[in-house]
Amino acid sequence: MAVILPVAAQVGLQLLLQPASSSVVANVGCQVVGLAYPAYATCKALDQPASAEKAHWLCYWLAFGGLTAVEGLVTQRFPGYYHLKFLLLLWLQSRRYQGARRLYTEFVRPLIRKAEPKIDAVLTQASTLKERSDVKAVGDHFDQTLAKIPVLEWFVRPPADDSSLEMWIRNLVR
Repeated sequence: MAVILPVAAQVGLQLLLQPASSSVVANVGCQVVGLAYPAYATCKALDQPASAEKAHWLCYWLAFGGLTAVEGLVTQRFPGYYHLKFLLLLWLQSRRYQGARRLYTEFVRPLIRKAEPKIDAVLTQASTLKERSDVKAVGDHFDQTLAKIPVLEWFVRPPADDSSLEMWIRNLVR
């Protein structure tokens, strides 16, 4: 143990002081912290009746989506991006600081509320567009075409209920 701690400290120091050479490690850390754990926690929250967990993870995924949207613009200009992202992901998930909820409450919700009438008007126009017979015909043709391709058929099939999903998983594991 006495040998491991100095080595771990040395590696940690290297990662902090040389962000360009450690960005791959930080990126992998972001994937685990930013996707793997939140996906698992979200699945658990979805199985619970109405809970604060659902609100927590909805706010998190909203913030994660926004972060992902700007990632391409930032990664090229900022060499320590993945290190900062790793810390931001931890802050977003934190129960103590409630980063995702705070970001939503103080920034996202006010912006959405301000633009809500315009957004709703566009969505209403889009929903009336899908009722047109020519648009319906194109959608039906698309569905029929995808249904004939075995690999893509799953995307246009109605979702299975929970019991058939469990059966599918059991068959997959066998």
